[in-house]
Amino acid sequence: MNRILLIFLILMSTCFAGCFEQNNLEKSQEMAEIGFAYIGIDNDKAIEYYEKAIKLNPDDANAISFLGTLYDGEGDREKAYEYLTKALEMEPKNPWMYYNLGLYYLNHDDNMAIGCFEKALRIDPENECCWSQLGYTYYDIGDYTNSKLNFEKAYEINPKDQYSDMIEKCNEGI
Repeated sequence: MNRILLIFLILMSTCFAGCFEQNNLEKSQEMAEIGFAYIGIDNDKAIEYYEKAIKLNPDDANAISFLGTLYDGEGDREKAYEYLTKALEMEPKNPWMYYNLGLYYLNHDDNMAIGCFEKALRIDPENECCWSQLGYTYYDIGDYTNSKLNFEKAYEINPKDQYSDMIEKCNEGI
């Protein structure tokens, strides 16, 4: 009889652990969604909710990456780098991890930013955001030929006036 009770308790604890884990994942997702809603409105609140999400689910690389991007926007480059590189280590085949790290480098090291965007494109060659960001980065450093090529690729994926405008500006600079 004691053995049956012991087996029952073990089974129940396993079931409850699974329920708590699922609850934490759902709650984490909810916290991340609330954090996302606060981005650009109240970044301190966004950071607060992303930190809660990560506490509930420390394996959520997207939340970690968003938190890094938020810290970068707030000027805390050390925390930004820590979170962005951690997210990249967790999901090295996710192009958005490279994209976000590329954004981090934009104001400080254009070559590193370009490298990150190019790595993202090796994973997802149809990533319009990366093509356009490469276009803007090359434009900012005065490499109008490469800028134009990247804007043309972005335009090919999604024909937007802003890309055709930038292609025209590149032609003027060449």
